[in-house]
Amino acid sequence: KPYSYVDDRAVRFNWLPGGTCRVGQLTDLGSKQASELGKALRERYGDLIEHNSANVYARSTNVARCLATLSAVLGSLLPDNVHDVIKVDTLRNHEEYLTPNTRICE
Repeated sequence: KPYSYVDDRAVRFNWLPGGTCRVGQLTDLGSKQASELGKALRERYGDLIEHNSANVYARSTNVARCLATLSAVLGSLLPDNVHDVIKVDTLRNHEEYLTPNTRICE
């Protein structure tokens, strides 16, 4: 994962109430929900990727919890016999367009 100063700073300094995770981390509930999404997508579209994971394109923001979410979705989406490495495309923070980003307009 490319280095993200914002993620690093949030993870080091800000605990959520209850102390189970830090700001910016994927919660256990979020991971479970992402896994359930992957299972639902597999039920619906599994035949399209059953024998060829090359059909999978993964794109995420450069935020740790987003990458963790994607990992949980893909872990449940892809068949157990697929051990291919799935490349995840990200952009540098100043180029990102999946989230609001006023820096891209400069």
